[in-house]
Amino acid sequence: MWVHIAGEVVQPGPYRVAIGAELADLIDLAGGFTGSADRESLSLTRQLREGEEVIVPRRGIPGGEAGDSRGMVDLNSACEEELQELTGIGPVLAERIVDHRQAHGDFQEVEELLAIEGIGPVTLENLRPNIIIR
Repeated sequence: MWVHIAGEVVQPGPYRVAIGAELADLIDLAGGFTGSADRESLSLTRQLREGEEVIVPRRGIPGGEAGDSRGMVDLNSACEEELQELTGIGPVLAERIVDHRQAHGDFQEVEELLAIEGIGPVTLENLRPNIIIR
């Protein structure tokens, strides 16, 4: 199955892992943690799911790096390519966000992202500083 890892790993990107693989296996494939990784925020023994996107956060910086120059992305108008500019959002999650918006209408609040498979509380908090809803 395919999973994606981003954030504080040596080689972020998509990786093919065996069904039943754990987060520790994926981090090994990605070359391990960077020196800035918040290792304690992750459960290394949890099993991965097909199409999942894992974000390894930076230690001491909630929600990602302040001053990120990527700018704000409007959840209600962004196309898939624009959504992929957000840290932690790859092609699979970008497509799911657009599909959710088309099926359910415009987002009214950021927390609605939790209804999308692959976006959990940690991912939401990492995205929050860089997304808006108009």
